[in-house]
Amino acid sequence: MKSILLYADGGAAFESRFQVALDLARSQSGHITFLQATPLSGFIVMDPMGGSYVPASMLEQLRADEDKLRTQVEARMKVEGMPWDWTA
Repeated sequence: MKSILLYADGGAAFESRFQVALDLARSQSGHITFLQATPLSGFIVMDPMGGSYVPASMLEQLRADEDKLRTQVEARMKVEGMPWDWTA
């Protein structure tokens, strides 16, 4: 297993998945691709006229959380010294 795709969501199970991916990549001289996907469907607000939108403040917070997670992962992967990339 040389190529590992890891869903990067920052949730409670992310750390465990991250550690398993690191262990696999180390043992197989592999590469980790972090996939960050934030489905916006859970954040859509409906108005009484039938319109839908994602509130700007909520979208800004989501993007800030995504940036924070990526920064944390980048710092950890620098220490690990393993090949990786990030897809959002």
